[in-house]
Amino acid sequence: MKKVSLMIAALVTMTLICCCSKDDNKNREDTKQNKEEASLTVDESPITIDCLGDVFNIDVTCNVASKAEVVYGDNSTENWITLSPEKLSGNGSYRVSVSEYTSPLAPRQAEIVITADDKTARVSITQTPKESVSLAISTVVALDNERTYSVDVTSNAVWKAQTSENWIVVLKDEGGAGTNKLQIKVAAIGENPRRDGSVVITSGSSGAILKVSQGYGVLIGGLIWSKYNINDPGTFVEDIEEIGKVYCYDSKQAWPIVGFNDFNKEEFASAKGCPAGYPVNNAYAGEDTWQAENDPCPDGWRIPTADEMWALIGGQEAPNWHYHFYYWNQGAFCGSPDAINATNTDMKGCIFIPFAGFRRWEDGVQPEADRVWVQTITRPDHNWGRVCFVFNWTEAMGTWNADNNNAMAIRPVADLIEE
Repeated sequence: MKKVSLMIAALVTMTLICCCSKDDNKNREDTKQNKEEASLTVDESPITIDCLGDVFNIDVTCNVASKAEVVYGDNSTENWITLSPEKLSGNGSYRVSVSEYTSPLAPRQAEIVITADDKTARVSITQTPKESVSLAISTVVALDNERTYSVDVTSNAVWKAQTSENWIVVLKDEGGAGTNKLQIKVAAIGENPRRDGSVVITSGSSGAILKVSQGYGVLIGGLIWSKYNINDPGTFVEDIEEIGKVYCYDSKQAWPIVGFNDFNKEEFASAKGCPAGYPVNNAYAGEDTWQAENDPCPDGWRIPTADEMWALIGGQEAPNWHYHFYYWNQGAFCGSPDAINATNTDMKGCIFIPFAGFRRWEDGVQPEADRVWVQTITRPDHNWGRVCFVFNWTEAMGTWNADNNNAMAIRPVADLIEE
């Protein structure tokens, strides 16, 4: 009898458990059916912001909680967009703040990704870069005759060019994004002295200035040779017979030099001595070449190579020399087979290089002033000197591997810009 009672109790218990389990399943199914499906509505039209940045709202219509995050593009740095708030409990707006974009590079991209349960909306944001314009060269070294010159202009927007100079005509004065040609025509210099002008290129709030100089150089063998020595850094002397200043290798420090007519005068005795601050007794091992930041040449000009100097004077054999040394002119005419007939008023296509002494590296003293000394950028087989040229008499010249801190004059060159 006892066993029968226990069996009946067990059956009742199992029945109750089964009933409860069915009720729980039913309740869960009812809850699932009663839960509202998420609905998310966002205007997903792409948004473009200019380089100055902006603040705007993204309106959200949603029946459940949502959250937003910023996903940056591959070529974009992070943290240029901020969101407030990061979550919404229902309908509302996400406030988006885009910072200023100062880079002149490509546009940057990001997405605002908004999720609500299994629903997702994406809003694409593109910020355009600041307008930029750059030039392939900063200066056009123009020849004395009328000539047209072309310069590459690279910009990420439309650009325009103009000038106030009456001797410069802008032939092609505008271009679009990418690299395009700016074309100018420079009038013949005629009786005018050397002159400097500019062309202004603008693109939105950005701009660039193309300098134009004329009357400074002579075309010899496809290379423009300056008519003048360098004076202080970035400047030329005023006259072809002026010496200017002298420079150590890879240095922008100008040093004074005494001219031939004053060299033996007593009042210039101290000027021939070592200037204060001169790097004496230092034949240092410098850089492999003259560094750009130490180059004293004016814009558009550079220090010549030894090969270019050889080409100027016609090679290393006397019969081919294109120079003539004049003691009474205190210099040498260089650059033409007709150099022997050149004068200061009829140059015969030559340049004139005046007597210019040098300063010794050991003590900074100037030992002479009656020869033509010209330095080049070319190293010999070591980095403690450079190849220099010295002219004595006609058919009496040579080269010298001068130590770095021997200071000498510079006669610069410029590359010809194609039309």
